[in-house]
Amino acid sequence: MSEYQPIIKKRIGFLAAAAMGISAVLVTCVISGTVVLVYGMHVASEKADGLVCLAERTVRGLPDMARALPPALGDLVNDGRRPEYAEQIEVSARLSPAGPGERVRVMVEAANQGQEMVTMLSLRVVVMDDQGRVICESNEWAASPFAADGPWRGPLMAGGVRRFNASEWFAYRADVAELKAEVEITDVRVWNGGAAKTDLTETAQPIVDRQL
Repeated sequence: MSEYQPIIKKRIGFLAAAAMGISAVLVTCVISGTVVLVYGMHVASEKADGLVCLAERTVRGLPDMARALPPALGDLVNDGRRPEYAEQIEVSARLSPAGPGERVRVMVEAANQGQEMVTMLSLRVVVMDDQGRVICESNEWAASPFAADGPWRGPLMAGGVRRFNASEWFAYRADVAELKAEVEITDVRVWNGGAAKTDLTETAQPIVDRQL
């Protein structure tokens, strides 16, 4: 006579079922996130390669673009970065009250003591208190390739001096004598004159008419 083991069915409680469901959702999210991440890295790699190729083609085409520009526009891009020319530029900043409410403004002065025209001059202006804490800071353009309203103040000629108010105004309750303004040159570009245009002309391939 054989004995059969009884089959016992155990019901899963609510907490166990909830735990299994949450675990399944988490596993699904992890798998989905991994797939999306791998696909995103693949797409980013393709985009990066495309951007590199585009930048390379743009750099190679700059001489042709410069030759194609009208003379008035070509002169605007006929400059170059010249960090060493910063030694020929003297910059200073000072504070002055700006009317009621004890509002303070920073007056900046830039003097081109060299013999070349500055097409772009970027300055960083910082205001500090007597304990060296920064109260206010801003980036200013003392020179730009062309003159227009706003921060486009135009080129700074050789021997020229430019004075202007910084764009950041602030209120300070203490005496202005307790504050100190500092200014530093962050970038300098100088006009190349006709040098760059001559180089482009010399590097251009001459057109030769061939008769068959």
